[in-house]
Amino acid sequence: MRKSYKVILFVIIVLIIILLPIYLCFNMFNNQKSQNKLSPSVSYDTENFKYLDFCSTSECVLSPLEYQSLKTSSNDNNIIKEVKKINSNIQDYYDKSANSQGSCASFTNVIHPLAGMVSVYAYEDEDFLNITLNGSDFDLCSQTNSNLQFSSFYYDKSLKEEITESNFKRKNNINDEKVINAIEEYLVGFNSQSGTNYSYDRNYSYHVFKDADGTMMVYFITSDGRMSLTFSLTN
Repeated sequence: MRKSYKVILFVIIVLIIILLPIYLCFNMFNNQKSQNKLSPSVSYDTENFKYLDFCSTSECVLSPLEYQSLKTSSNDNNIIKEVKKINSNIQDYYDKSANSQGSCASFTNVIHPLAGMVSVYAYEDEDFLNITLNGSDFDLCSQTNSNLQFSSFYYDKSLKEEITESNFKRKNNINDEKVINAIEEYLVGFNSQSGTNYSYDRNYSYHVFKDADGTMMVYFITSDGRMSLTFSLTN
């Protein structure tokens, strides 16, 4: 009986010696594979963010604007090209604002009357990469928007290629009726809170994208063409 116990113990020890390295290697491989999937190929380049102060005195109520930028570790030419394009557009908004000079009656302490309002979003999961820019120039004197821009890059990781917005919508089970109804419902609440009377022309296009947290967003322009609005489709 004692001899059988020793044999069993010996077999167990041998199995541990053989299987433990295999398990550790397999676990390390899976961890590395998981990290590769979750590690973003596009991220915010915080070290190169720009900031523009619009005020000449402390009495001015306007806060400095932040101009974000992106960086990529990808070797895919499409992704590299898109990141460069986004950063170039952000730089254009910054330069235009920084080069604007003067003041107006409503903002006497302002040194840059044109405010380039730009937002950039980078979302990535195991299936998709989505990079989006939304920008406009806001004239502080006339209180009007111009140079409205929207661009969104949709990349399918399984296909390793850029896909269309229509394809992106289909893969995320989004249809026109759902979005248009959401836009009209959103405007009811927006107009009620802001005292405005904006409406949406169904002939105008809209766009969907994911923000940095993965929330599905809707971008559209009001029917008068003067303002772009963005909201969460899940609201």
